[in-house]
Amino acid sequence: MKSLAATGQLTDELREYLETAYISLAEYLEGELVELMTLYRNSAEQLATEGQLARDKTRTSAWQTLSESGSLAGEVARAATTEAETLRSEFQSFLMVG
Repeated sequence: MKSLAATGQLTDELREYLETAYISLAEYLEGELVELMTLYRNSAEQLATEGQLARDKTRTSAWQTLSESGSLAGEVARAATTEAETLRSEFQSFLMVG
């Protein structure tokens, strides 16, 4: 990266592409976490599209899934965000010539 930047070969477009690819590593999740996040998202979508009253929604399996996995799903999202911020800073340090 430093060599590309120092020689002027690192265009803005290439830098953005490489930065996005590098930061995307934070979004990599193990299979079990992917299943959890998918189940959580599907349950949330199901509750959002059903025309039931709120009290009736709380009796559904989708509601149970959200209530049981909500804090873990939130932790996974927070961890991915923190990792993305770390990777962004790390990537930007690659560009510092000197």
